[in-house]
Amino acid sequence: MAGMFVWRGEAWGMPESRATVFGQKLPDFTVGGILLALLILWMIFIVGSLNLPFLNFAQQGVYPRTLHGLWGIVTSPLVHGNLSHILANSIALFWLLLFVGWEARSRAWLVVGEVWVLSGLGTWIVGREAMHIGASGVVFGLITYLISAGVWAGHWRSFLIGVIVLFFFGGVLWGILPTDGHISWEAHLSGSLAGVFVAWQTYERKPKLAS
Repeated sequence: MAGMFVWRGEAWGMPESRATVFGQKLPDFTVGGILLALLILWMIFIVGSLNLPFLNFAQQGVYPRTLHGLWGIVTSPLVHGNLSHILANSIALFWLLLFVGWEARSRAWLVVGEVWVLSGLGTWIVGREAMHIGASGVVFGLITYLISAGVWAGHWRSFLIGVIVLFFFGGVLWGILPTDGHISWEAHLSGSLAGVFVAWQTYERKPKLAS
């Protein structure tokens, strides 16, 4: 894996060179790119709402501890149950992706990818026997990543972003507790743990230079 995903930067976690995947440099996040990603998310929702007989996006979620449910790790964040579901996640994703792009620069692609996969895998392991859909796990993961990076990165930019995210989004972390049976708190919990882990392995595990 180390040969696939590479990030080189100065101490305290602020990259001097771009992250690479398979030797290819990754671009920074842009507002246009984020809006395009959200547009694709909404297009999937609209097509799914047409109830076409040959398309059943609702079955593309994570179904825990089943072989076919593993595919949902990739697809479940793209599927939403209703308008309020996708609207809430879209607003959160817009701002969180902006913050991740500012904090992690080109490495933001790796952060989002790791949170995406780990949150889905965690849901597959611990979730109830039901179809888990939506990008909420990714949302929770990005929230905890940014807050944790603010603690561990040792740089004013990460700290400032972490404080802003904690102030505006910290309250939603109560969603990791089991409450409404129609809400996948397991995805919220898995995403939150994934975000902390990604921040830890990005910053806390890297040796820092003595001052």
